[in-house]
Amino acid sequence: MDLIKILGENYSFLFSGRVNILSKVSKQYLGAIIQSEGRIVNAKYLSLSGKKALASILMELKGSKVFSFVSEPEVVLSSDHVFEMSEGQFLKFKNDYFEQYEELNKLRPSNDLKLIVDPNNFNFNLGLSKGEFDVLCSIIEHSIVGDIYRRSDLLDFDITTALISLRKKGILKVLRA
Repeated sequence: MDLIKILGENYSFLFSGRVNILSKVSKQYLGAIIQSEGRIVNAKYLSLSGKKALASILMELKGSKVFSFVSEPEVVLSSDHVFEMSEGQFLKFKNDYFEQYEELNKLRPSNDLKLIVDPNNFNFNLGLSKGEFDVLCSIIEHSIVGDIYRRSDLLDFDITTALISLRKKGILKVLRA
C-alpha cells in the first residue's frame, strides 16, 4: 500500500495539501485525501466525502485495486476541515475499519429488504445513540436497505451496527421490497 507510506511521510514533515488518487490505467482523478500540517482533515472519493470516502479508499486498496498517488502541496482552508486524524488515529481507524468491516459485513442485511419504523414500539425514552438516530432518519427517507447504505454519510459498519441495535430494541420492522 503505497498510500500508507505516502501519508506517513506527509505526517512526518507536516505536509499541507492533497494526495490525489488517480486510476492507475487511465490516470483519471478519482478523489483525494486532504492533509493540513500532516493531519488528515478530509477525503473525497467518487461521490463520497469525509470518513466514508477515506474508508472506501482503504477498502479499494485492500481489494487490490491499483491507484496512482500524486501529492500536491496547497493551502488548506479551514472550510476544508471535516474531521481531523493524527497518524496514530489514522492507523487505528484503518485497522479497526478492516477488522469491523469483515465482522459486520457478514451481518449486513440484504439490499432489497424494506425497513420501517414500528410506531408501536417507538418511544422517546429509548436512549438512542447519534448513529441510531441518523439511521432512523435515513430509514424514514429511504426505506430500502441498499438506499440507506448508499445515501447515508455514516460508515457502512456504523450503519450495520445501528440497524442491529434498532432491531434488538424492536423499533424496526423488516419487509420484503
